[in-house]
Amino acid sequence: MISRARLQRRPILKNNIVTMNKLVRLLTIVLFGCISASCTPDLTDSSPFSLHYYDAEVVIGSNVVLNPTYHGAKPSDFKIYGITRNGVIFYDPRLDGEVLESDPFFIKSADGTLIVSNTSDLKSGIYRISLSCRAGGDRYEYPELVTIKMMEE
Repeated sequence: MISRARLQRRPILKNNIVTMNKLVRLLTIVLFGCISASCTPDLTDSSPFSLHYYDAEVVIGSNVVLNPTYHGAKPSDFKIYGITRNGVIFYDPRLDGEVLESDPFFIKSADGTLIVSNTSDLKSGIYRISLSCRAGGDRYEYPELVTIKMMEE
């Protein structure tokens, strides 16, 4: 025969298991809610537009293509507005009155691809290229953004 004390313990144990199951379910829901909330991307980005090119070392007589990376709105309408060689003005459209659109430095206006070609007439040295572009309705200028080291073989 089962004692009365044992019969009374069973419902208490059963109630504890039901309570534990409910608690585990609740904690699981809360945990998944926290995980999914922390994984949603931040759709607001208030950081300013930035543009970057990797520097290059070019052997005189060879060619190189440099593509920009950027953060923010997609840039366009790229222009070269100045080039220095070893700190001395090599090209400045404000002084020359013309835009450099061909050899040896060329930039594609639409995507900012910078092409350095026909370099056989260049002297060795450090060339720094100043660029401008338009992004998000604003014009940005980056003085001496790209550094190209021209080297002899």
